[in-house]
Amino acid sequence: MFTKILLNIDSPLALADICSSALIKEYSANKRIKLSYWKVKNDVEEYLYSIIPEPLRESAELMCCSITGPGLAVPHIDFGVMSKINYYFGNDNSITNFHKLKNGDNNIIYPGEERGRIYNLDDLYTTGHFVANQYDAYILNVSEIHSVRILSRETRWMLTYSFSDVPYSELIKLLS
Repeated sequence: MFTKILLNIDSPLALADICSSALIKEYSANKRIKLSYWKVKNDVEEYLYSIIPEPLRESAELMCCSITGPGLAVPHIDFGVMSKINYYFGNDNSITNFHKLKNGDNNIIYPGEERGRIYNLDDLYTTGHFVANQYDAYILNVSEIHSVRILSRETRWMLTYSFSDVPYSELIKLLS
């Protein structure tokens, strides 16, 4: 599901110090929410990799992420990613929820993708949630169904380390 951790960044870096203007990919599962991934600036990339344990560095994909709202980033399972570390730049009071299916597996494919699943909120029950504060870091099991309720019109920004081959349980062992 999720675990709050301490990510040892020497001093809080400003968003402008980390995120470049080079867009990597963008998703929009509905008309109100847009999820965008941006390249990290070259001059801080090595430092940001150095703050995670050595065994994770080769596996991590490091990006900045922005979510514009307000609204619901629909319940989904991330495609091609098992787990993430998210470091939040702001305090926008957004709620990250984790869910389980009430019964059956009733999902649809992400628009524009071959795989990846999104779910109807009515088919789920919530198993846990958190609200990240500025400079909080969380390990997320994104191979489980999760959603984000964006409450603010401001863009939600985070630094994200994505792992396609490192399960949530392994991140917990290495970072807790």
